Amino acid sequence: MNNQPVNQPINESQGQPVNENVAKPAGQTYTYQQQPASVQPNTQPPFNGSPSHSVKSKVRVPITKLDSFFTAAFLILSIIAVDFGLFGGFNLGYSIAVAALAVSLIIYASASRRFTVLGFIYSVSAVAISSVFTVYGSSFSKFIQFFAVWGLLELALLDFTGCGVYPKGSWKSGLDLLRLAFITPIEKLGVFFGSFREHNKQKQPGGKRFSAAIGGVLCAIPVLGIILPLLISSDAAFESLVNQTSFANVPRLFAAIIFGAVLFLYMFTAIFAAAKGVVAKKKEPSAKPNFGINPMGINGFLSVISFVYLTYLFSQLSYFFGAFSGFLPKDFTVSEYARRGFFEMTVICAINLFIVGVALIFTKRDEKGEVPLSTRGLCAFISVFSLAVIATVCAKLGLYMSDLGLTKLRVYTTVFSVMLAIIFLFVIVRLFIRRFPYFRACAVFIAVLGVAVSVVDVNSYIAYYNYEAHNVGILEELDVDYLAELGDAGVPYLIKLLDNKEFAEDAAQELYYKGYRYGEIDYNYFDKNFDREFKPDYNDYDFRSYNVARIKAGKLIEENWDKICDIYVSTTKI
Repeated sequence: MNNQPVNQPINESQGQPVNENVAKPAGQTYTYQQQPASVQPNTQPPFNGSPSHSVKSKVRVPITKLDSFFTAAFLILSIIAVDFGLFGGFNLGYSIAVAALAVSLIIYASASRRFTVLGFIYSVSAVAISSVFTVYGSSFSKFIQFFAVWGLLELALLDFTGCGVYPKGSWKSGLDLLRLAFITPIEKLGVFFGSFREHNKQKQPGGKRFSAAIGGVLCAIPVLGIILPLLISSDAAFESLVNQTSFANVPRLFAAIIFGAVLFLYMFTAIFAAAKGVVAKKKEPSAKPNFGINPMGINGFLSVISFVYLTYLFSQLSYFFGAFSGFLPKDFTVSEYARRGFFEMTVICAINLFIVGVALIFTKRDEKGEVPLSTRGLCAFISVFSLAVIATVCAKLGLYMSDLGLTKLRVYTTVFSVMLAIIFLFVIVRLFIRRFPYFRACAVFIAVLGVAVSVVDVNSYIAYYNYEAHNVGILEELDVDYLAELGDAGVPYLIKLLDNKEFAEDAAQELYYKGYRYGEIDYNYFDKNFDREFKPDYNDYDFRSYNVARIKAGKLIEENWDKICDIYVSTTKI
């Protein structure tokens, strides 16, 4: 039986007691052995033939002043992030909250472990994408960018702390990302609370004061829910003061605190575990692999697939490469040609990625731990074939867009195709350069591409291109309804169409109904002499809801309101 005192910290690597007065390296993992006061021999038979259950050691880590400070900081920032982001409509407030969280993450993670340039690039990319929430207003783009921001912050945390289980640069690093995002926050919640509890038991006045202060603040919250409404109703001056702060909306404040606390626990548990190095034990690659499928079987499978692809490529030359020469196959319209190409790209390339991945993972390696050259060659051919498919599809999409204009689906399809092509290129490089960090390369490229697409703004570019392409004669038709669907980005071009006799009626109708989004309108449908006063409310929100595109669009409608009403009334039967 272990004779160590109860709750004595044990160094896992050496199994020796640790002197609490000696400084410990950052991120060092410790355990506290939990033992009963007395141990009686076990006379119970094993359950279902299994050994008797022993008391498991619980992982605990030393808490520093840095940990205590950033625990409080992240709690406050999480509440602010919910209030500024969720309740601010994901505009300026959300950009501010993400920037503050990213800076805190950089300082805490790098101070606890190390600073890396790549982690800094991920963090800056996340902040850059989040800043776009202040400038543009596309809901669909924000939906994609929301996940991109948090994915980049997770990558930054992985790189700063080096807490990944698998070798860096490998495709398995993606599994580390998923673990950190979905498993660690739940799995390490006990480590987070237990470490702080053990810290307070060590009779450290600072830790006790910190815990007492946090407990007091939490206890004051429900009491404020009763006191604040009474104070507001009792005094006009205090009511005016409160109305200028976040306390004006008590339900919103309490919701921000509750959801912020949940966000804090989910987010900071992962950050804390990664910074302390207790996410998971690293998996060292084995020198002699003892599993895998015989390369001859994999090669036979890949050879059949490659032969079919080669035959398909030669039999469809006039179809595939017709996109590059600008003419269509017989009995095909532009729409049919492009849509069929996209379907082929998504299905074929998805299958090819899966095939190449499975082949490289499950092929039995040689004495040097490498996949046989023949297998890598066949995988390279399938990847090159996939690049040819992607290239022809991009050409078809170009033909499609030059004839019918841009839409969000067409633009995002093109971006996705470029991303997929780069992934295949990195796979080809990795096939012949073993140490090439292809996962990192893919992550950096996708981050840069995401920043570029976010800064340009898909909706703004679509509105600009379709309007200008029609003016110079590239597009024969202009879809006014689709310009209106682009939201704030389409308003400037709808205003310009008011001077175009062909589109003025449709543009005025779309702008009139959009006026309800940017202001108050007093309009009696049965009276042409209605009051045309436009009372703007697009700038009545506080700074958290501020959005450049929305303000710009609202001002344009306000300035052109009389012209919009004139055209709308003259072309509407009343």
